[in-house]
Amino acid sequence: PVVIAPYLIWFLVLASLISWRRDVFFSGSLDPVVVAKAIVGGVAFLLALFVPARTSVRAPIGAAGIVIVFYAATSLAGGYAADSTISAAVIAVRLLLLSATIVLVVRHYTARAVLRSLLATMAVIATVTSVIGFGSVLGGSRLTGSLPPLNPNDLALLCAVPAIGLAYEMLVEWRHWTFRLPMLAILVLFVWFTGSRTGLLALVIGILLVLFHSGRARIRTIICLIAAVPVVFAMLAFTDTLTKIVSIFM
Repeated sequence: PVVIAPYLIWFLVLASLISWRRDVFFSGSLDPVVVAKAIVGGVAFLLALFVPARTSVRAPIGAAGIVIVFYAATSLAGGYAADSTISAAVIAVRLLLLSATIVLVVRHYTARAVLRSLLATMAVIATVTSVIGFGSVLGGSRLTGSLPPLNPNDLALLCAVPAIGLAYEMLVEWRHWTFRLPMLAILVLFVWFTGSRTGLLALVIGILLVLFHSGRARIRTIICLIAAVPVVFAMLAFTDTLTKIVSIFM
C-alpha cells in the first residue's frame, strides 16, 4: 500500500527550501516570506515527528546528526564573528529543523519509501513549475519557473534528479516502462529547455552511471540505446550542447 505521509512531508520540506521570490536573498530580516517558509518547515517537522509514530520501521542513522549540529554551531559562531548573529541564528535553526525532519523520515520509513516519495514529489513540483513557466520558452528564453519562481539552473536540477531515478527503475529494477518512459522523456526535455549546462551534465552522468550499474540489459533497453544514437548525434553535431558542457571545465 502507498503511504501518503512521506509524500506530504517531502512536499512541505521542498516548499520550505525552494525560492519564493526571484533574485531576492536572505539578509537577516524576519520578513513575511521568511516566517512563512519557517512555518511550512515546522509543519513538515511536526508531521515527521507524530504521523509515522505507529510504524515499526527503525532505520539506523549513525553520526550524521552530530556532524549537522557541529556545522550549525560553527555557522552560528561565524555569524557572531561577522556581526551577523541574527541571520546566522535563523539559518542555523532552519538547518537543524530540516535535518531533524530528514532524520525522522529516514528513521520511520524504508529506504525505498523515502527515496521514491522524495523523487516523486520533486518530479511533480518540477513538472508543474515547468508547465506553468513554459511561456518563457515560447518567448525565446530559457525555461524559467514562475510558480514558484525558480531560475533555470535550479529547475534543471529539480528535473534531473527524478529523471535519474526513473532511469534506475527502468534499467536496473526493470519496472514497467508504460508510465516511466514518457515521464523520463518529459523531464529530460525540461532540462534541455532550461539551457542549464550543469543540470544537463549531471543528468547525462547520472544516466550513464545507471547504465553501467544495470548489468545485463534486456532487449528493450538495447533497442532504446540504439534509437538514442541518432538523437545524441544530432544534439552534438547540430547544436552547441557539447560546447556548453566542455565550457564547464574550461
